[in-house]
Amino acid sequence: MMRIIIIIFAAFSNLFSQETDLKIHNGRKEMIQTEYKFAEEVRNSSVRDGFLKFIADDGILFRPGPVNGKVFLENSKVQPGLLLWYPAESFISSSCDLGVNTGPWEFKRTADEEASAFGQFLTVWEKQSDGTWKFLIDAGIGHSKPKIVIKGIENSVVIDKSESFDDFDDILEIENNFHSTSANENYKSIVNDETTFLRNERLPIINEMKDEFLTQLTGTEKWETLGGKSSIADDIAYTYGKGVHSESIKEEVFFYVHVWKKEKDKWMLLFDLQN
Repeated sequence: MMRIIIIIFAAFSNLFSQETDLKIHNGRKEMIQTEYKFAEEVRNSSVRDGFLKFIADDGILFRPGPVNGKVFLENSKVQPGLLLWYPAESFISSSCDLGVNTGPWEFKRTADEEASAFGQFLTVWEKQSDGTWKFLIDAGIGHSKPKIVIKGIENSVVIDKSESFDDFDDILEIENNFHSTSANENYKSIVNDETTFLRNERLPIINEMKDEFLTQLTGTEKWETLGGKSSIADDIAYTYGKGVHSESIKEEVFFYVHVWKKEKDKWMLLFDLQN
């Protein structure tokens, strides 16, 4: 009898594992495919109409500060021009409900003209109750024309499920305490090899460029979290807010988007965008 129970339990465990693997497999493809469909819709219609189709009811855009994107778009007129982009890097929660895409964008006045502006976008997506994906926040930076063409991707990287009990409140505490010491020292405790910095007029800051970037970062920064959310699995999260960079008697106000990834027992920055 015990042997039969063990066999049945093993069969159910195997079935559950297969269902979980299938959910993750489908989730990591669905989010990427939605990004491509989003870009295609904008290309075939307009920025306004395409964004309205894919933005969540509480989705955020920056104009220049954070606003309800749906309300803003509904009160906007269709503008001429062609906005093109594709995902080059993507991460999704192990619970397959929240993820982020980033990649290059370019703007053309007409389809026949050369691109006149370039940059990098950062979009956070959430799976809705009806199974569709809508974006919660969309932001980007502008920079010079890249010398290297980055390839698009077909799948998201699944975040390893964390056994840590740290939750979204830990991120809020990190952001609230960020101004207590120099920006350089604060960043060092929440940055690792995967972190990407996105700053206007600069190509994405990655790999060995980060050390130089942080070394040159002087003064202090104070972050004010205005919103955000964590995945069901608490392994990936995002925040957005208002920041102030202070140096001597000079202050500069900016808005930010942070994407956080759980690393063992603490949250680390995956993307840090200031605009």
